[in-house]
Amino acid sequence: MEAGSKSKRMKQEEVGEDRISALPNDILHQILSCLPIKSIAQTSLLSKRWRSLWHTFPDLDFTTVESLTRYADRRGPRFASKTVDDVAGIKRLLLARKEEEDSGLRLFRLRTVLSFARLRRLIECAVALDVQELDIDVNTSNYFDFPDAVLGDKRLMSLRLKSGYREIKMPSAEVIQQAFQSLTVLSLTRGDFRDEPSAAANIFTDPFFPSLKRLALEFCFGIKHLRVQLKNLLDLTVLYLRSLVKMELNSRKLEKLIVKSSFANTTERPQVLLSSPSLRRIVWSHNTVVENWNFFDSLTSLEEVFLCDGFTSDKLKLKSFIAGISHCRSLSVDKTFIYAIPTYKPFNRLTSLSMEICYGPTTASAEALAYFLRSSPSIETLVLRSCGTWSSEDSWNWDLASVGPCLNHLRILTVYGFAGAAHDSDFVRFVLKNAAVLETVHLHSKRRDEKVRNEVRGYPRASPKCAVRLYSPENPTAVFLRDVAKGLLKINDTLEKIMEKAKSLE
Repeated sequence: MEAGSKSKRMKQEEVGEDRISALPNDILHQILSCLPIKSIAQTSLLSKRWRSLWHTFPDLDFTTVESLTRYADRRGPRFASKTVDDVAGIKRLLLARKEEEDSGLRLFRLRTVLSFARLRRLIECAVALDVQELDIDVNTSNYFDFPDAVLGDKRLMSLRLKSGYREIKMPSAEVIQQAFQSLTVLSLTRGDFRDEPSAAANIFTDPFFPSLKRLALEFCFGIKHLRVQLKNLLDLTVLYLRSLVKMELNSRKLEKLIVKSSFANTTERPQVLLSSPSLRRIVWSHNTVVENWNFFDSLTSLEEVFLCDGFTSDKLKLKSFIAGISHCRSLSVDKTFIYAIPTYKPFNRLTSLSMEICYGPTTASAEALAYFLRSSPSIETLVLRSCGTWSSEDSWNWDLASVGPCLNHLRILTVYGFAGAAHDSDFVRFVLKNAAVLETVHLHSKRRDEKVRNEVRGYPRASPKCAVRLYSPENPTAVFLRDVAKGLLKINDTLEKIMEKAKSLE
């Protein structure tokens, strides 16, 4: 009995039974998803079974095809002509999928340069296959109209349209209202609203996008008044909207807001009206200063706020904004905001603070940091990013009675750009001496100095369990020699394998 089973098993092994091909389609598709799309396409040559798998593969991501992406940042007919053959091949593939069962597309992603006519045909083919996620990042050689096929696709769940150079001519508000009732994600780069400037004040509302959860607008033109009133919106990103003057946000479920390099620098006073009580994360970076802020709800759920350079030295212009975000638990702040925040409401709920310490008045950075420590006694994590001398030598001679208790909860201190000079070593010494529950100090230096390292290790510590770790760039010669040694070890391993193989053949 055992001999018969063994003989049968040996015959199966000799024949080379293909157990992988017998797996269900969804499992094989999952395996293939780990490969670049060219490799997936090559498996179609193995057999009819694998050709069918290729024609039913749900995620077509062509951003890994080098011949398509090579000229993606260029524009004009000359560069578009270099991708004609690849684009034609994609079109043939999409047309061939129609003959297969279960050939619907979950994802179609493309990054290249081509004519708009060819792009339109590819999108039409993808829509015909009931594509759910359409991700287009292209340079068109002539013009870029909003593709009509997308407007009629009721199954589309996610749409990302990015034009590298030409503006995307947007359809009318009436057309948009009928088109995107099921869309949950919309990302638009270089959309042109100048023909209908009032559209942005109306279309990003529930009648137009009732299911939308994520919205991103980048480099869009003609948007002076942006009104976002979407009941299901969770994530809003606004980038490089240079003509923006007024922004109204009335989305009760909104959790994440990112606004960078936006708002017009004109005589008109920029305005923000915010009614989003569920906000948990705000990134506000390099925007023209907004003087007129109206918070209709207290942002008591706010967890993280990142602030970077507001282009003003007038502290009064930031008063309403700073008061509105003062409930956050984690704050990252630099440049302009460092000197403005101490003027206003305390951030008494902070548990994490990250500050950029930069050039400025002799003691301004030290005073700002002292303010944060006094007004936020529950800080557990403190990160300082040093960009130069940020205090005088005696700036840390604080009254222990007022500052010492502020360190009672501090567990982690990290300093980037640690120089070992008076302006930062005095502060590190002060923290080590007074932070009773401090666990770790990370000091990142731009150069290696053994004298400084030894001095820091000798600082007295209030917390006996505190570990001080110093980091510095590695010696380039040592890095080179280590890499050479690794290479030699690999060569040696390869030679040993060759020798073993040669011996087995003797």
